[in-house]
Amino acid sequence: MHNNYFFLRKLAAALHAKLSGALLTDAFSQNKDELLCHFKTKTGAELYIKAALSPSFTCLSFPENFSKTKKNAASIFPEIHNLSVQSVEIIPFDRSFLITFEKDYQLLFKMHGNRANILLLKEREVMALFKNKLQNDWEVKPDSLEKNFKLTKASLEENKGSLQNFMPFMGPFLRQHIKPQLTEGNTSENFEKIASFYKDLVEGESYYVIKLKENLHLSMLPAGEILSTETDPIQAVTTFFYTYILDFTLDKEKLVFVRLLQKRIKQGEQYIDKNLNKLKELENAARPEQLADIIMANMHLLKKGAKEAELFNFFTNESIVIKLKPTLSPQDNAAQYYRKGKNQKKERTILQENANEKADLVHVLSDHLETIAAINSVKALRKYAAENGLQKLQQAKEEVLPYYSHLYEGFSIWIGKNARANDELLKTFAKKNDLWFHAKGVAGSHVLLKDKAGKPFPKTVIEKAASLAAYYSKGKTDSLCPVMYTYKKYIRKPKGALPGQVKVDKETVIQVKPSK
Repeated sequence: MHNNYFFLRKLAAALHAKLSGALLTDAFSQNKDELLCHFKTKTGAELYIKAALSPSFTCLSFPENFSKTKKNAASIFPEIHNLSVQSVEIIPFDRSFLITFEKDYQLLFKMHGNRANILLLKEREVMALFKNKLQNDWEVKPDSLEKNFKLTKASLEENKGSLQNFMPFMGPFLRQHIKPQLTEGNTSENFEKIASFYKDLVEGESYYVIKLKENLHLSMLPAGEILSTETDPIQAVTTFFYTYILDFTLDKEKLVFVRLLQKRIKQGEQYIDKNLNKLKELENAARPEQLADIIMANMHLLKKGAKEAELFNFFTNESIVIKLKPTLSPQDNAAQYYRKGKNQKKERTILQENANEKADLVHVLSDHLETIAAINSVKALRKYAAENGLQKLQQAKEEVLPYYSHLYEGFSIWIGKNARANDELLKTFAKKNDLWFHAKGVAGSHVLLKDKAGKPFPKTVIEKAASLAAYYSKGKTDSLCPVMYTYKKYIRKPKGALPGQVKVDKETVIQVKPSK
C-alpha cells in the first residue's frame, strides 16, 4: 500500500513539514522511468525525492544523497528550478499529491500504478509531462482527480454494502484485511467496523515493511512477517523501496542462474541418455568381431561372391545370417568385421567416457543449483558466482551449431540442418581433407565425414555417411539413392549461388540405401 491514499496522505503531510520554503535546486532524469528532485530546505538541509515510475514497479523513495552523472542526465521541468515550495497537499481520496511552488506552479505526483506520472502545472493547467507516452494526462486537472466520499451509513447503504464501491480508494490490500470481519447483510454493524478501521488508518503513526504470501508490502497494519517498523512515512517508504529493490534484484539474478543451470542440466541429461542408448544398441547387437570368428570357423562353407551366409552362431547356439561383401574373399570379409569390431570397441569406450564426463558435470551443476537456492543476499550470490565461474557461464553465448552430429566407428559425421546451415558448415567448420557427401540430383543436406589426423576412411564409414546424406535428402524414400562424395577441397561456392548450391569437382558416386 505504498501508493495507497491513506499512506500518501501521511507522506504528503510529512513532506509539507520538511519542504515548506525549500528551493527546488534541480530536477533531472538518468533513466527513462526515474525522476529525481533535489531540494534545499530553509535550514540548509538537502532532500531528494526519487520517483521510480516503471510500469512494473512504481514507488517513491528519499535517498540521503545522490550522485548525478555528468553524462546522460536530462534536465526536467526547468521552469520550476530555484523556485520555493509553498505547500504539499494530498488530492482528496486519490493516489496523488501536489507540490505547489511560487509563481503558481505545481508538480502533480500521480501514483496510479502502471499509469503513474509526474505532471508540471501552471495555474493548475498541465504544461509538461515526465512520461510523454501517457497522452491522456494532458487532460488531467487536480480537481478532476478528487473523489466524492462521505463516511456515512447512508452512503454504505446506497452502495448496497459493497466495500469496493463505498470506499474504492481503500485498495485491495486493505479490503482483504477488513472484509473477513464483515457480516453480509448487517449494514449497521459493518459500518461501525469500517468507520473504526478508517479512523485507525487516518490516525495511525506506524508503518511496517512486511512479507505476506511471499510478497513484499509497505503496510499500515502489523500483518504477515514484519521485517521493519518505522514511525516516519518518509523513512518507511525509503526502507520499503530499497528492501524491495534488493529482494527483486536477488530474485532476478537468481532466476538468471537457475534457468541457465537448469537448461545445462537438461541438455547434459539428454546427452547422457543419447550416449547410453547408443551404447545399449551396440551392446545388444551382434559384435562384429564375433561375426568375424564365425566366418573364420566356417571358411570351408563360404565362397567368394556370396552376399550373405546363414551360419551357426556358437556364441548364442542359434543360426545367424551374416552379410558379406560379394567382391571380397571370406578371409577379407572376416578381416573387415575384425576392423569394424576394433573401431566399435573404441566407439563404445568413447560413448561411455563422454557419458561419465557429462554425468560429473551434471552433478556439479546440480550442486550449484542447490546452493544458489539457499543464498539470501545479492552480495553472497555474486561472490559465489564469481568464485565458481558462473558469471562466465552466464556471459558465454551458447553456440548454435549448423549441423547434427553423428558418431560411427569412432568417426564424426556432421549433417547440415538446412540450406543456409549447409553454407555455414562448409565455410566455417569444414577442413580441406574432410569428405563431403550429397545425394546426387536431388535437394538435401551437405554431409561431412571428419578427417582423423590423416587416418584412412574405412569403407563402412564412407557408406554410413553416404546413407545419411541419402536419408537427409529428397531421395530418402528411394530403395537405393546415388550419393556423390569428394574431399572438401574440391568443393567451390560460385559467386551469386543460392544458399546450399556448390560446384563439385572429382566426385565419386555410390549407390546406398537411405538410413539413419
